[in-house]
Amino acid sequence: MKHIFVDFEMHPISKEYQEERQICPREIIEIGAVMLDEELKEITTFKEYVKPEYVREIYKRISVLTGITPSKLAGAPKFNDVFSQFALWCKSLDDEFTIYAWSGNDLEQVSKEICLKNTHRTEEVRAVLENWVDFQKDYCELVKADKLISIEKALNSIGQYFMGDMHDALCDARNTADLFTVTRNQEEFFSLLSVVKNLTNHEEKGSGCTLGDMIDFSTICFA
Repeated sequence: MKHIFVDFEMHPISKEYQEERQICPREIIEIGAVMLDEELKEITTFKEYVKPEYVREIYKRISVLTGITPSKLAGAPKFNDVFSQFALWCKSLDDEFTIYAWSGNDLEQVSKEICLKNTHRTEEVRAVLENWVDFQKDYCELVKADKLISIEKALNSIGQYFMGDMHDALCDARNTADLFTVTRNQEEFFSLLSVVKNLTNHEEKGSGCTLGDMIDFSTICFA
């Protein structure tokens, strides 16, 4: 069994395309994914830009947020080619797999974009859609959070920090994989969660200490 963690960066469809926006308001412009083996070791990655078909101009705020510029998308393949390539990559090791995303919106986006662009539902594409888990929801249920939280806050809750550039699809996917790996050892996970919670409560009482002052997280070994 392989564990695959995926993230999408997206861009709103231009207002000129009203009919298309009714089907799918955004287009995927980057897919990033990390594959772990049965022992939760990273074995391969996937990263591709996707050229949007219904975007007249790349918003500056999207470029600033994601680092994705018009020049990076100009020569990129379109969604049908990239998603088919991604689906084949998921099946490349001829093994069962589960897809994890840090949001329920990602599966909704893919499903709508497949409808918009008449993507051929190959056996590989169907396998991706049918083996999908919203890990954000699962994590929030695991820690009994009263609302959905960001991947950054989820990592902070166990004394870890987001590694790499936020809103880079591959970095987001890898950080989600790192969090998933920690949760597999639930005894250690809840112990660490309790330590961080106690330290945070101590800080809120005005101790003047920071988490870094009180514990060296680099000495903690994650399974």
